[in-house]
Amino acid sequence: MSESVLPLTIADYARLPCVLHKFEPGYVPPGAAQVKQLRLLMGYSQAQLGVLLGKAVSQKGCDKVYKWELPETSKYHKPIEYLAWRQMLYCAGLATIEDDIAIADKYKEILNAQNL
Repeated sequence: MSESVLPLTIADYARLPCVLHKFEPGYVPPGAAQVKQLRLLMGYSQAQLGVLLGKAVSQKGCDKVYKWELPETSKYHKPIEYLAWRQMLYCAGLATIEDDIAIADKYKEILNAQNL
C-alpha cells in the first residue's frame, strides 16, 4: 500500500508500519492523515476520541485531536503521543496489550543479558 493512499478499512491498517510496536524494526509513527482516517473508520468524532483517550474536551471538540490531524506542514500540528496512538490501535483491534507485554519481555531478556 502506498504511503499516499489511506486505508479504506480498519483491516487495511494491519499492513502499515505505524501499527508496529515502536521497538519493532520498521516502525514509523503515524502521520496526521493516518490518525484522522483511523478515527473516522472507528466512527468517532474528535471530541469522542478525546474522551476515549482522556484528553480535555470542550464544546468545540478536542484541541489535542484537532492538532494531531492538522497537516504536518501546519505550524499548529502536533504529532500524536505514542501511547494515545497505541490506545487507538487497541480499540480498533489492531494491537493488544498482550502484544506489547511480549515485546517488553523480549527486550527485558536482551537488557538483562547485557546487564542493563
